[in-house]
Amino acid sequence: MEELFDELVNALDAPTAPDKTADIAQLLTEWQHTAEAHADRKLRAALTADNGADYGPVLEPGAAP
Repeated sequence: MEELFDELVNALDAPTAPDKTADIAQLLTEWQHTAEAHADRKLRAALTADNGADYGPVLEPGAAP
């Protein structure tokens, strides 16, 4: 919950955001989907299961490709 609050405050404080309303709506939609995934046991299991496949290296969030 603290992470959601921090992201919401950052979205509200973004001085250069051309459309804060759209940014905030997107943020809330993403968090809603996260909550839905955590609330549904079958969906959470499917998303967190180790299927044995290796999809290659993944960049850290915010890292340049």
